[in-house]
Amino acid sequence: MMRAASFRRLSPLLLLAAALVALAVLVAPGAQPAQAQTTTVWSATLTAGDIFVGQNNAGCDNTVTSAACSTTAVLTDDNFTYDSVDYEVVLLNINSGILVLTLNKVIPAELRSALTLHVGNDQFPLADANLPASDTVNWKNTGLSWSVGDTVQLSLTEPRTASSDADLSGLTASLSTSASGTFSALTLSPSTFAAATTAYTASVANDRTHVKLTPTTSDSNATVEVGKGSSLASVTSGSASGAIALSPGANAITVKVTAVNGSTTKTYTVTVTRAAPVVSVGTFVVEAVEGASSAVVTLTIDPVLPTASSVRLVLHDPAVRGRLRDLPRTVALPAQTASVEVDLSANLPADNVVNDHIGGAALRLEAVNNAPY
Repeated sequence: MMRAASFRRLSPLLLLAAALVALAVLVAPGAQPAQAQTTTVWSATLTAGDIFVGQNNAGCDNTVTSAACSTTAVLTDDNFTYDSVDYEVVLLNINSGILVLTLNKVIPAELRSALTLHVGNDQFPLADANLPASDTVNWKNTGLSWSVGDTVQLSLTEPRTASSDADLSGLTASLSTSASGTFSALTLSPSTFAAATTAYTASVANDRTHVKLTPTTSDSNATVEVGKGSSLASVTSGSASGAIALSPGANAITVKVTAVNGSTTKTYTVTVTRAAPVVSVGTFVVEAVEGASSAVVTLTIDPVLPTASSVRLVLHDPAVRGRLRDLPRTVALPAQTASVEVDLSANLPADNVVNDHIGGAALRLEAVNNAPY
C-alpha cells in the first residue's frame, strides 16, 4: 500500500512562525492563498504490477509482459503530447523509495523544466529529479512505496499563465419605455463592434426610459460589470444587464472587463442620450397695451415631466426695449402636468409708461439649472 511521505521534524520556533503567517492570512481582510493555475498534459490510473519478483519493485515496465505500461489494464493511458512531440511512458515504478519515470525518447530540458509528476496527492517536479539517462528521471527518498495491485492516480501538469485578455468580442444594447417593459434592439454607433473601439453612442426618444447592455467577453473566463458611475453590477458574458434608468440628456454607461489574471482591466463606455421633454409657448407675441388688465400665455410640456422643474420666460431680444416689464420671469413646471398657464398682467406696462404706444412683445423660453428645456 502507498504510505505518506515522511516530513523533517521542525523546531518550535519555525512552527510558531508558520502559525502566525497562517493566522495573518485568515484575519487580513480579503487575503487568500494564491491558487495555482495548471494545465493537465497527461493523466492515467496505474494498477501496479510485479516488475521484479521479491524485490519490492512495483509499477509498470514494457519489458515485463504482465506489467507492461502499454497494457491498459496496467496503465490506462501511456502516451501524451507536449510541445507537438508525442511521448510514451515505458517505465514507471518505485523501488526502495526511489520513483523512476522512463519515456520512449530523450527528455528535453524544456519538458523537464515545465512538467510536474503527480502521484496521488504528492507532487514531483521533473526539474528537481535526477537524470540517470537521457530518457529517464528519478526522485530518491520519496517515502512512497507501492505493492502489487495498488491503484495509483497519476498526472503530468504544467503551469498555466493566467490570461490577461480583457477585451470584449461583442456589445449590443436594447431599450424600453419602462424597466419591466419589452426591450427592443438599440443600434449603437459605430454600428460594427470592434474590441479596440471603447466608446459607443446612441440617441433615444424621451419616452425611452431604460436600456440594457449585453457584453460578450473574448475570454469566457473573464468577468464583466455594467452600470452608471461607480454603481457596477456583475453580468454574465453574453447575457443582458439589468435595466439601467436613463435621465434626460447624456447617460454614460460603463462596461468594465477584468481578465483572469485579476489585474488587467479594460473599460468600454456607451453614452445614451435621451431626448428632453419639449416645453413650448402657446403665444409667442403678447400684445402689451398700456393699462391692459390681463394677458395669459400657455406653456405646453410634452411629454409630462416625471419630477417638477422650471423655465424662464424672457424677451426674445432683451437688447430691444420691450413692452413687458420685470422679465425674465421664472415659471414652475409641476410634475405630471401637460400645460401651465402664465398670467402676465403684472408684467404689462403701467399707465403713461409707453405713452399710448401699442405693440407686441416676443417671448422665448430659457433653461433654469437642470430644467428639461
